[in-house]
Amino acid sequence: MRLSSLLFPALLAAALMTTAASAQEPASGPTPPTPDPQKAIQKVDADHYKLGPISFNKKSREVSFPAKVNMDGGLIEYALVHESGKAHESLLSTLISPFDLNVVLLLVNYAPSPDFWDRSNPEAGLVPAKDPKINPASRCDAFVRWKDKDGKETTARMESWVANLDEKKPVTEGPFLNTGSLLTEDGQFLCQRDGSIIAFYLDPSALFNNTRKGSDLDDIWVVNKETVPAKGTEVTVLLRPVKDEKPATPEKSPKTPAKQKR
Repeated sequence: MRLSSLLFPALLAAALMTTAASAQEPASGPTPPTPDPQKAIQKVDADHYKLGPISFNKKSREVSFPAKVNMDGGLIEYALVHESGKAHESLLSTLISPFDLNVVLLLVNYAPSPDFWDRSNPEAGLVPAKDPKINPASRCDAFVRWKDKDGKETTARMESWVANLDEKKPVTEGPFLNTGSLLTEDGQFLCQRDGSIIAFYLDPSALFNNTRKGSDLDDIWVVNKETVPAKGTEVTVLLRPVKDEKPATPEKSPKTPAKQKR
C-alpha cells in the first residue's frame, strides 16, 4: 500500500498511540510514557523512516533491523526473540523493541490475522482455526543479511537456516504469518512482555507464527548447521511483503493447543 505524504504522519500518530495504550507494564510497575510520534519517528527521505534501530520503507514495505546469530546448533522453538526472551531456544536474538516493531508493521500495512486462532474453547487454549480467513497483507517473507568471513555480503531466507527433523531436510520455503500477539486482561502486550517475535513452534504471544505442517510440535525444528554462520554473527533481518499476494492456507497439523509438547 502506498501512503500519501499527508496520510502517513496521521498513521504514525495513530499507530504509536494505539500500541502505547495496549502495551502496558504490570500493575506493580511504572506506566511507560506515551511516545511522541514526531520525536520517535525519524524521516530519512521521501520513503524511508526509522523508529530507533528499525528502518522501514513506506513504498516497498521493507522493514529491517539488527540482530545476531544466537544458536548455531540444537533444537529451537523460535526464529527470533528479544535478548530478554526465550533466547535459549531461538535461532536469532535482537535488542529491538517488539512494541516498536509492531508499530512499524502497522504503519506499512502488515495487518495481523487474529482469526488464525480458534478461541471457541477457552479451556483447551488457543489452537489454529480450521480454514481460517487469512489477510494476504499478514504474510511476510523473512530474510537475513550478513557478511561472511571474507567480508562478502550475503542474503538468505531466514527459514533456510532451519531444518525439519521429521522430514529430514531443510524447512520448506515460505512466509511467516503476522498473528498479532495478544493482550492480557490487565493490558500487557505479550510480545513485548515475553520478547517473542517470530515463532516456529506456535506461540500466541509472538508477532509472527510459522504455519507449516508440524508447527504445533516443539521437537522437530533444529538449526541447519550447513547454512547458519557462527554464533554471535551480526545480521540484518529483512521483512518483505510476499510478492504474489495470494491468500495463504496454513498447512494441516493436528488440532492441539498451542505451546504444548507432544
